[in-house]
Amino acid sequence: MAREGHPALTKRLSPRARGALRHVGVEMVPGKGFRDLVGTAYARAGIPSEVAITVPSFLTAAAMVAATDLVATLPESLVAAQGARLGVRGVNAAVPAHIVKLALCWHERTHTDPAARYFRDLVRSAVLAG
Repeated sequence: MAREGHPALTKRLSPRARGALRHVGVEMVPGKGFRDLVGTAYARAGIPSEVAITVPSFLTAAAMVAATDLVATLPESLVAAQGARLGVRGVNAAVPAHIVKLALCWHERTHTDPAARYFRDLVRSAVLAG
């Protein structure tokens, strides 16, 4: 994703051209290994990315992209839902094959809370049902 008017929006980017842009990385739970999976896929393909700043959420990354010349690889659903409001659009670039693992994270104090456990089970069931 890039801000409206960004030069990266004018044509389809090759993997190398995409890698040459400065990026916003997303690390949702610092220190727990929930890293930028698409960035990791690019690195495995030998295409490095310069991460200028790392933020804790997709929405924060989108706000950074909207206000700068940085770009970010974020879920298409976020671009569809918030892109027009934020003034950002999807960049036309190929993404290397990658696997996205889903994980639930919660604070230790809610680990045994019955309502929190029920909610986690509800989310897990909904995700597994597709």
